[in-house]
Amino acid sequence: MQERLSLCETHSNQLEITGDQLTGQVLGDIVDGVAKNRFVESACARFDLNKRSAIVIGDGANDLLMMADCGLSVA
Repeated sequence: MQERLSLCETHSNQLEITGDQLTGQVLGDIVDGVAKNRFVESACARFDLNKRSAIVIGDGANDLLMMADCGLSVA
């Protein structure tokens, strides 16, 4: 999706694939709600913005913390 949408940066769980099949395993750390919120806060600080300037996209309950104070949240 990152390439398809020409996004410069994305963060998500990386699913393990063997051959052409998903194994059901996640590679690396699980990206949970706390990690997502921490990333948004870090990105905003890096660009000297507040969370009200952020646009975030999520698809589950663990995205609510990240979406809490953002200017635009898409679910």
